Amino acid sequence: MRKSGIIKTFFPILFLIIGSLNPLFSSKPVQDISREDYLIMNGKIWRNPYLGVKGHAYFMSGDFLKGDITFNGKVFRDKTFKYDLYADEIVLWVNSSTIIFLNKEMVDEFTIDYYKNEFRVL
Repeated sequence: MRKSGIIKTFFPILFLIIGSLNPLFSSKPVQDISREDYLIMNGKIWRNPYLGVKGHAYFMSGDFLKGDITFNGKVFRDKTFKYDLYADEIVLWVNSSTIIFLNKEMVDEFTIDYYKNEFRVL
C-alpha cells in the first residue's frame, strides 16, 4: 500500500518537471520576424570560423553593430550585423539563436554605425 502511494505522488510531480523543461510546453513567445525581414534572409547559417584566434577579422569591432543594408535593391534599415573583412561577408544577427552569412552576391551596399560615425561600403 505504501509503495502505491509513493508512485501516485511521484509520477505527477515527475511529469510536471519534465513538462516544464520541454520547450514544446514552455510559454516563451515566438520571435516575430516581419514579412520584409524574410526577404533579407538569404544566406547560410554562420558558425564562427575564428574560434581560438587572437583578435578579430571584422570591420571596426568584433561586436555586432547597427547599420543599413541594401540587399537586392531594397534597403533594410537598422539591422544588427558585422562585416567579416577576411571572408568579405556580412554576418547578420537575426535573433539570439540565429546568425547568418548574407548571400554576398545580393548585397549592393551597406553602412555601419560605429561611435557616432557612419561608414558606407559599396
